[in-house]
Amino acid sequence: MFSMSWTFREDGKMTEGIRARNMLLRSQAESFLGIS
Repeated sequence: MFSMSWTFREDGKMTEGIRARNMLLRSQAESFLGIS
């Protein structure tokens, strides 16, 4: 956990990657709910 928070603060690219992944998961969840 310590290394993760250190990387999170140190590397702005990781924040962008998390944001992109969250957007991807959200779109997948929306399409899944739409199919259901």
